[in-house]
This record gives sequence, structure tokens and C-alpha cells, in this order.
Amino acid sequence: MTAPPLPPSSKPLAQPSEATSPSNAVVTSPATLEVVQSSPWTMAATLEPARERDATARMLEETVPHVRVDGSASEADAVTASVPPTLGLGNRDVEVASGTAVSSQPSFSASSGPLVIACGGDEFEGRDLGPYHLIRRVGEGTMGRVYEAQHRGLARLCAIKIMNPDLARRQPWLVENFYEEARAAARLDHPHVVAVRNLGCERGVHFLELEYVPGGESLKQRVVVHGPQPPAKVACWGRQIALALAAAHRQGLVHRDVKPANVLVTPDEQVKLADFGLVRPLVKTEAPSAAGPVSARAVKRSTPGDVVRGGVGWTSPTAAARAARHHAVAGTPMFMAPELFRGKPATPASDAYALGVTLFYLATARLPFTASSVNRLIKLHLQAEPPDPRDLIPEINDDLAEVILHCLAKKPRHRIHDLQQLAERLQAIFFQYRDIHELVLQALEGMEGVVVQGGQGRYRLICPVPDDRIQEVYVETGHDAQGEPTLSVYSLCAPADPDHYGYALRLNAELSHGAISVRRVGGESMFVMARNHPLTRVAAADVAASIREIAHHADQVEARFSRMDLF
Repeated sequence: MTAPPLPPSSKPLAQPSEATSPSNAVVTSPATLEVVQSSPWTMAATLEPARERDATARMLEETVPHVRVDGSASEADAVTASVPPTLGLGNRDVEVASGTAVSSQPSFSASSGPLVIACGGDEFEGRDLGPYHLIRRVGEGTMGRVYEAQHRGLARLCAIKIMNPDLARRQPWLVENFYEEARAAARLDHPHVVAVRNLGCERGVHFLELEYVPGGESLKQRVVVHGPQPPAKVACWGRQIALALAAAHRQGLVHRDVKPANVLVTPDEQVKLADFGLVRPLVKTEAPSAAGPVSARAVKRSTPGDVVRGGVGWTSPTAAARAARHHAVAGTPMFMAPELFRGKPATPASDAYALGVTLFYLATARLPFTASSVNRLIKLHLQAEPPDPRDLIPEINDDLAEVILHCLAKKPRHRIHDLQQLAERLQAIFFQYRDIHELVLQALEGMEGVVVQGGQGRYRLICPVPDDRIQEVYVETGHDAQGEPTLSVYSLCAPADPDHYGYALRLNAELSHGAISVRRVGGESMFVMARNHPLTRVAAADVAASIREIAHHADQVEARFSRMDLF
């Protein structure tokens, strides 16, 4: 297959130069924004008073790559004293996502030098980068930008994440982090994780090829536009995020930046966890330690295979060495677990906390803790009890509220550690909200003469078909091979005579709804006409179409094979 022609304006990628560098950009926004950076750890910004509140809110939502925390800090005041009062102030909404809209407001990128404003055109958009043509910019974050792109040789849409060239030049160690993200995420082959397909460097520009998610709306955008999400969807999406995190934890990885902005919604209403830019490998420690943050002395004494003590639950020699140099905390303040602000290492329990904040936000369109500054926000995470989501949204049932609050426990040992178990709890909650009986009744609206029997997730329908015949159709819940919940519509056709296998295969090629398979029923091999639907997103109209088609085709097969009306 030949690749479609590229737009006439396609240009080769120009190597970043002084002429295109963001450091030469001119601020054209009506807002007067003067930004300086005094060190790699502290940033300060002066904005017009009218912009200050919105900017602070956005600042609190930004991912903080590294914030130095004094290892001797003991309580909230000591912890927050060393946290920068402003981290990443800017007039923009950050969404690191393929296919998402990006604000036209000015944006900036952090580095160890002066913090600079990037305005106006995009030096990469419309150009070629290796085998890729960069179509349009769709997202931006601290580490770089994301573009919708096309692999010219394969004619395949993808997303290309480009590391900020200024960051790569000024802080080379961040390049290692950038590739760590790729290698870590590439280890995860999971339906609810955005896949990393390739990495490379073209003329000094470091990039990753990511799976392209059409539309690419984030859960944050979904809530901003539509408000609180139905509890059934909260449970469904929460389960999928928990499964993605459980897969990461099994691979010895912790995400460290779980939040609605990093979860993308696919066209079929599934979700995918994205942005593994802060992911770290994990090694389980032998026991909790009261020594506090990992010390440089402990790292110096250790060897690459040693477990570095000083953290609770999980740490890693390489990550611990970096943490010891900077006592680094990384993440997004509004979603960070209390222990992270005390310099403890990230663990599966801290991912569970971030998921709890995310679920709270999805269910209520509010965050459990909000404040006008990072210092105040940290105090709330350390000391304040989260509000009960049931007080905000009465439709939230006790089980969903308890899961959310369980995730938000202050102490890691009191939280859910096994995200696989959390996924199972959320699946059970989803079934509580998904009224299967109501779904079946809605599907049968307008179908005359259908008799319904059964209940509790399994229904027997006696459906009239042409020539005064009837056909029994069953509707029941179950799971597919991947463990995903399904709604199955099926009907028995006839005993599975091997002489009829060829006909069954030919009929399968013609069917638009359902398929014939051979199943053991009551100890006998039977031809069964069936169609499985994902329970989490099937609509009543889909179930109705399946019932009609399955009844019709199953009766035809039965009439052909047995000449009788048995089923």
C-alpha cells in the first residue's frame, strides 16, 4: 500500500536555531507576564492581579518534575516551607494527549536557565521528522509537545512526543528521563495504556512515537464540559485505570502522575492511561523504616543490587540515588499522596491515592482538596480529612464512596495496595449501577409477542419468527477471554453435525450480526448463534438488533439442519 501524498506545504524539519528558539519569542498576549527562575527548584511569577487566581489554579494542576524537600522536615509547616510557592505558573491549560485541543494562550517551558515564553508559530508543525510528517500540535507539557503525525512509509497515524530542545540542551539528564519513559511504557502491552511504539533522535531532536487515540479527549476535559460523570461510568473508567496501574505495578513500575488530564477517552468510551514521564522502576524493601527520606550516605554505601533503605514499601537504587541528590518529589500537587511531600518514595499505594483523587473528581467535578497556594494544599493533603462524596452527589452509593475514601487514606498502609483487587471492587460496583433488567426491557420495546422469563443477569426470550415459528434467545452477562464484562445474546440452533461445518463457515462469512460456533450444551455439541457485547458500553438498540438477528438466523439454521422447530 502506498502512503497518501503529503500536503504541498510539507517541509523538512529545521534544526532548532536562535531564530526559532522560544527564548527569542515575543509576548503578544494582553496579559503582562514576567517570569523568572532563580534555580532549578524555585520559580516565581508576577501577573496582573486579575489573572492571579486562575493562574494559581492552573499552577496547582501542573506536573512538578522535581521539588526539593528538606529531609529533616517533620510536620506540615516544615515540609511546605521548602516547597516553591509557585510551580509552573502560566496562562494555559496543559493536556498531554493525542488529539486534544490546545489553548491559544501563551505557554512556557521550564529549564535551569531563564523561564521563557513560547508564543506564535510552531517550528515543528507541518514538517518532517525522520519517517514522520508532523500534522498538527495537539498537546503540550513540561517536557515537550505532542503532535498528531503520520508515518509516511506505513501511512499510519500516530502521535509524536518531542522533548523540548531547550530542556535537552540545558539539562541533559532529562534526556535520560525522557527515554526512561519510553522504555518503561513500552514494557506495558495493555489495552488501557497508550502504547509506545518507537523512540529516536533526529538532528538533536529527541522524540517518541505513541499510539494515536482518535479524538483524544481527556477525562479532565470530559468533566470540564459535562460536569460530574454518572457513577456507573466512574466505576467503569476507574476499573480500567486500576487495571492499567496493576499491570504497571506487576512490571515493577509506579506511574507517579495519575490524574484525569493523563487519561484519554477513546471513541468507544474506553480509557487509556498516558504520560509515563514520571514513571520509576521499583524494588520492594524488606520493611518500613522510620529514617525518613533516603539519605545520600545510604546511597553512597550501596551497590547497584542493594535495596536502599529510608523509604516505605518500594524504592529503587537508581531512583534513590537521584532522590538523595535532590530529595526529589515529583507529580501534580493536587493528586499527590501525603507521604510524597515528606520525601517518601512513590509506591503502588501513592498511585492508589492519585486514583482516589481522580475518582473523586470524576464523580463530583470537584477535587477533595483545593487551596490558593501549594503550601496550603500540601497541609490539606497531610492533615485534612477528605469530604464524603455522597454529601456532594447523593447518587453515589455507599460502596463507591467507600472505595474512593479508602484510596484517600492518609497512611499508605491503610490504602488499597493491590490495584487488581481495586479493579474487581469497581467492577462489582459497576454492576450495581448497570441495571441489566432495565437494559433488556428497553431493548424489547417495540418487539411484539416476545415473552420474557428469568432475571438476575440471565433472561430467556421466546421470540416469534416467520412461518409461525418461535425461537428461544438467551441474554446473559459474562466475561470475555480478557476478563472484560460482556452481555451475550445467543440461541441454540441444532446438534453440531460435522457434515454441516462447511455450511456454518460459509454462513458466518455472510452474517452481519453474530456468528455460529460449536459449544458443549448439556454434554452435547450444539451449533449456537451468538453475539457478545462489551457490557460497559452496549446500548439498548444494539441489544435489540442482536435479539432480532440472532432469532432470525438461528431459526434459519435450525430449519435447514433439523427440519424441525425445537429451539
